[in-house]
Amino acid sequence: MSRLQVTEVKYIDFTEDGEDEAFVNLREFGGSGSSYCNQHYYIYTMRNKRPYLLWKLSTGSKAIGGLKDFRLKNKEFIIELYGKCKIVGTELKVNEGEEFTSECCHKEYTVFRFGWNGHKLVQKEVNVLDFSYRSIGDEPKQ
Repeated sequence: MSRLQVTEVKYIDFTEDGEDEAFVNLREFGGSGSSYCNQHYYIYTMRNKRPYLLWKLSTGSKAIGGLKDFRLKNKEFIIELYGKCKIVGTELKVNEGEEFTSECCHKEYTVFRFGWNGHKLVQKEVNVLDFSYRSIGDEPKQ
């Protein structure tokens, strides 16, 4: 049985049209023999006086693309996920080519930067880092 909880709602003008979009984060707790916590991210804008979904992404538990860290920074957001991950559209692909023995043993994590390109929300940058870099602020300068 799972339970959803709204953990954050922020309003930011991602589309640069003078109107704020709603950035919504939901946390899903569940358990059925073991427990898990997934994160769900949604960005809504208003079209014809109705909410319109611009983008969504769901992360897994720690073993399968779970959330390591998350930041909203100006008009972009940065998300760190455990393991070697790819995001194709709104689908998360996890641990392709990565070897680990349990959810505690990832040797790397993936940092995604997203922003508005004038027409839609896009990945601006993707980096797979090893755990010698502990957080977003510790990334190597390029």
